[in-house]
Amino acid sequence: MAFSKDDYFEQVYTPTEWLAMEYKRDFGISECFSAPWGKLYRRQLWDDVAFPVDQVAEDDFTTWRVYLGAERLAFMNAGLYMYR
Repeated sequence: MAFSKDDYFEQVYTPTEWLAMEYKRDFGISECFSAPWGKLYRRQLWDDVAFPVDQVAEDDFTTWRVYLGAERLAFMNAGLYMYR
């Protein structure tokens, strides 16, 4: 997915607002929702959260718990990293 300068935006959400947006198709937000990499976290959000061992799709079972523990979530729609 390529971004143009017209696609760029920054938005701050509550956890409830973010979870409601998860499956919207705009900008591929659902694709970045559960992957724990590519994000910055407050360390304290992980105090009571751990990835399950020997479980497929462990990201899907874990990351949303971190989001619910946050007061707010900031999202920046920008192509800052390219992996090849």
